[in-house]
Amino acid sequence: MDEKSKIIDKAQKLVQKGYLDKAIAEYKRVVEKDPKDATIRLRIGDLYVKVNKKDEAIKEYGEVAKMHTQKGFYLKAIAVYKQILKLDEGQMEIHFKLADLYAKQKLNADAVASLSVLVSFYEKKNKVDEAIDVIKKMVTVDPQNIGVRLKLADYYKQKGFTNDALAEYGVAFNSLLKDSKLDKAEKIYKELYPAQRRNVSIVEGLAELYRLKGDNGQLIRYYKELADLYKEKGEVEKRKEAYEKILAISPGDNDALNALGRKVAAPEPAKEAAPSKTLSEERTAKEPLVAWPEFTKDLFEEPEAKPQEPAAPSKPKEEPLISWNEMIEVAPEAEKRPAAKPVEAPVAAKPQEAAPSRPEEAPLIEMPEIQAAEIEEEPPLIAMPEIQAAKAEEEAPLLEIQEPVPSEKGAHPEAVTEEITPEYLEPVEELPSAEEAKVIEAVKEPAPKHGLEGLEGLLPEGATVVGVMETPHEEGYIDLSSELGLEEALDFLTESWAPDEKGKETFTEFKHGVERQLSKEDSETHYNLGIAYMEMELYDDAMREFKIALKDPVFEFDCYTRLGLSLVAKGDYQEAVSQYLKGLKVSGRTDEERKGLMYELGLAYEASGREDEALEVFKSIYDIDRGFREVSSKIKELTNTSKKENEAEAIPLTDDMLEVELL
Repeated sequence: MDEKSKIIDKAQKLVQKGYLDKAIAEYKRVVEKDPKDATIRLRIGDLYVKVNKKDEAIKEYGEVAKMHTQKGFYLKAIAVYKQILKLDEGQMEIHFKLADLYAKQKLNADAVASLSVLVSFYEKKNKVDEAIDVIKKMVTVDPQNIGVRLKLADYYKQKGFTNDALAEYGVAFNSLLKDSKLDKAEKIYKELYPAQRRNVSIVEGLAELYRLKGDNGQLIRYYKELADLYKEKGEVEKRKEAYEKILAISPGDNDALNALGRKVAAPEPAKEAAPSKTLSEERTAKEPLVAWPEFTKDLFEEPEAKPQEPAAPSKPKEEPLISWNEMIEVAPEAEKRPAAKPVEAPVAAKPQEAAPSRPEEAPLIEMPEIQAAEIEEEPPLIAMPEIQAAKAEEEAPLLEIQEPVPSEKGAHPEAVTEEITPEYLEPVEELPSAEEAKVIEAVKEPAPKHGLEGLEGLLPEGATVVGVMETPHEEGYIDLSSELGLEEALDFLTESWAPDEKGKETFTEFKHGVERQLSKEDSETHYNLGIAYMEMELYDDAMREFKIALKDPVFEFDCYTRLGLSLVAKGDYQEAVSQYLKGLKVSGRTDEERKGLMYELGLAYEASGREDEALEVFKSIYDIDRGFREVSSKIKELTNTSKKENEAEAIPLTDDMLEVELL
């Protein structure tokens, strides 16, 4: 063993004994011999944290981060810098370094988030120039983030840099038009228009906006303003093109016609003179209308009061379509026909037959009695012959047909039609779709695969649906953004961009831009960054990265495993069990990987005080591979513990019995 190894061994023993200051001194001896040993310097920083010497720890961590950056280990450097911020959030220069490292790793969402912290810091200090410089860097990192563009434009406007502000507003305006966010785009340029009426780009933008919105009135207005501006600038062709666009919308626009030298407005007076020629004709056509009120006066009078009524006996409309005698004859025939409605059954009778039958018919009161007889014998709503057959077969008790109810979920096997289902028939459950069936099958199948049997029944209560996020929503609903942690990561990345009352829309666009970047980033990078965070014991940051990397099936199994390990390190054993169970549902893994995850599951059960579940898991592993890790000793240990607990439960009963006997 060389001298360096001896010193390291001595320092480790001092740490175990709790002599941290002496251990730091020994590690410093190693650094004197090898200043580039990042691992030893990292240990020194950790020990400084434990002895509550934050400044010394930050110094050591800073040196380690520099070493990792120089060697190209950017993710490790990021993890170390995050540890520094955990000790002191006021280290603003660390945010600059983090943003640079994030950008090198193509983690643009994180880079923008780090810079946004600086913007908020300078805003609180009222340092506008510094804030503008930081926002410029944000634009360089993510040029498509509209919120950042609007923020920069507002600062330019505040400083009086009008042209720069208009340029940024123009980029934001065009991007919003491209994304079909027309109302937001309109609000931007409408606020600028009063002070920029002679600005061609602003007026052109408004014209394009209203063209997309289909508002022809506003569109013509701004086309005319553009034509005037083009005339001032001497741009003849553009002016002519603007008027041509106006005529395409409104061919009779006088301003456009006069500007283009077209005299097409002459035929309009001829159209106005035309009615004078046909006035007499219109009067003669309307003359018969004078007698109309006289005709309508007698419409509501009784027919007997008019002398003209007897002169027209051939008027059949006054008489009923069917004589009472004919209707009485039709009534018994209705019993033979299935569900014949009283109104639809007969055909209109001839007037000659209707006249003589009228005085001999029964009074009006008897007709409802005939209809009531029909209703008692046959339900009116069941009109099909098949339903009558169904009614004839209805002999068993308790089967009482009531009003049919339209069925939406499908016909019952005993139902006659698809639209009518009697109430006594139970509705058939709707079959799941193909996608829902896949989810159901994935949930129902046993968790272990590749020969790992015996895990059924080990799932805790409420954990049977593994791999699907349990939500209070309807069945089959899967909240992927919540399951993958994207919403959590998005809130974390945008929390420093605190919106005020005026800047709510800017914040919304900023958050949308960060979300778009986050969804495009590489899952592998997030996964590796999560590992780096775990090494620095930054478990919250690590879990956030693993949740983002879950969207890639390649890393899904490993992410669930590392999520569980991080939760165990934090002492959240119940949630760790949940993550391990989800990992066991991932298909396509080897037996060794599944055995390893099952072993971690058993440890989590044991740590959470659920020894029975832990014992069952370890027994399942033992049945497959008796020599796997320390599974045999775990089974023996848990078995002995279970026996002791059973004996401890039995002892009080014996003591009670002895006391009773003594008494």
